[in-house]
Amino acid sequence: MRRNSPVVGVLVGVLIVIVTAIAAALITTFVPSNTASALGAAMAGTATLVLALVTLPLLWLNRDMISETRAMAEATKASNETLREQLQREWRPIITTRGTFTLGVGWDYTSLKARNLGRGPAINCRALVQDGDDDKWLYSDLFDVPADGQPVDMSLDNRIENPDPPLTGATAGVRGERPVVILYEDAAATWYRSCPPSVVGELWSPLAAEQSSIEGGVTVYKNVPPWVPVYYRFVSGRPPMSFETPP
Repeated sequence: MRRNSPVVGVLVGVLIVIVTAIAAALITTFVPSNTASALGAAMAGTATLVLALVTLPLLWLNRDMISETRAMAEATKASNETLREQLQREWRPIITTRGTFTLGVGWDYTSLKARNLGRGPAINCRALVQDGDDDKWLYSDLFDVPADGQPVDMSLDNRIENPDPPLTGATAGVRGERPVVILYEDAAATWYRSCPPSVVGELWSPLAAEQSSIEGGVTVYKNVPPWVPVYYRFVSGRPPMSFETPP
């Protein structure tokens, strides 16, 4: 009954307009002009009152429908988010690395090979290797790793010191290899950070992240992981963003 109430309301409103128009025509034809004007005004006021009286109950009857529509919209949003997360898990890239071995020096990450074990490509990748101290890192140029399992060579020809915020969480390998951090993103603009030999890392998406404000055309994200601002500066051409990291 509630679902048909808008249709009933429209029909009632149209019927009132038709009856009023017919009555006005009859009054104009058969009633003297002075009396017709008074009756016409009275009928117009009565029609307006009737329309108001019909509309108010309809709004009251439709309150549940409005709530149901909002609930359906929220359910659709949740379903879309679940689908996005499922696709993200199934098609995310998974990057592993292996360094070159230099005789007499041990495991030396002056160059790396990256391999993608996931189903989706990894783009805008940066490999960073700790260069002796926590605040000194070597890093590669940008590179992409297709989802074909083939290794991609990269050279660590750049140096960054005192990154702000610092790159933390990387640990030395089981044979004393230097700590490695891989920063990359997938085709859906989700950003990743992994620390080989572990292939399980963190992820962050500007599409799903919490925004605190937009200031001067710059979107400000809050509570972002510390590595996100570092990766943002490594890749040019991104939309203007600013970040608030946890204390």
